Amino acid sequence: MANLSQDQFAQLLAAVRPQRSGSLAACTHSYSGEKDPELLEAFLAAVNVYKKIENITDNDALTGLPLLLRSEAATWWQGIKDSVKTWSDFETRIRNAFAPKKPAYIIYQEIMSEKQQAQQSTENFIAKKRMLFSQLPSKPGHSEEQQIDMIYGLLRLENPHWGCAQPC
Repeated sequence: MANLSQDQFAQLLAAVRPQRSGSLAACTHSYSGEKDPELLEAFLAAVNVYKKIENITDNDALTGLPLLLRSEAATWWQGIKDSVKTWSDFETRIRNAFAPKKPAYIIYQEIMSEKQQAQQSTENFIAKKRMLFSQLPSKPGHSEEQQIDMIYGLLRLENPHWGCAQPC
């Protein structure tokens, strides 16, 4: 039995499984037009992964969008679909319509205004703060160390002596 090189195997695989373009018909993610940046970004991330896995072209994805958009988002799409030519344009427009960029000062207020609640896990609290940091303009940006310094005082500390140089 002969061994195949990587190139030969790739050619054989391509011949057996021809490249196909899928559709969004089986995608289970949907978006209704909630004015919530977290929900919109989660929807876009899920659809982008689905597009990649199913090898869906941008044009086929745009054609299939009515299968995923509901309520206000579906109405919005019907009004603009003829002027959207690329997937990137769709992402920009839906963000502008349902999750417009907040000014940096508002994001900083949101970061600093809410302390960790007693029932909230530290992982969840930090994830929400990191999501807010990601919405800031990329310049000047904050290192991870700076982000930690900014939210440290907002964490709920279980041990009141934790962090004290001497007994408090």
